[in-house]
Amino acid sequence: MQKQLNPFNIELGANVRDKVTGIAGIVIGRTEWLTGCRTYGVQPTKLKDGMAYDPVWHDETRLEVLKKGRVVTPVYTGGPAPTPKRETAPGTATPTPR
Repeated sequence: MQKQLNPFNIELGANVRDKVTGIAGIVIGRTEWLTGCRTYGVQPTKLKDGMAYDPVWHDETRLEVLKKGRVVTPVYTGGPAPTPKRETAPGTATPTPR
């Protein structure tokens, strides 16, 4: 049996810098592609004219970790709601049309 490895070497919330462009920011997402390529979404921490930049995606090999990630506790946001029950027409097993 092959040993299963953690595919991600950089934690969410880590402060990173792109070695090529120098863009620094916080890792907000990560993906692993069918080809084995791992990419990380980096939210730049600098503002331009008071506005935040859009996140930028970088290959793992281009990123340098400046500070370890801060673990954020997931918060239940509601998710899928249960399917509502429908009334049935008297004497039938089918739902009443609305």
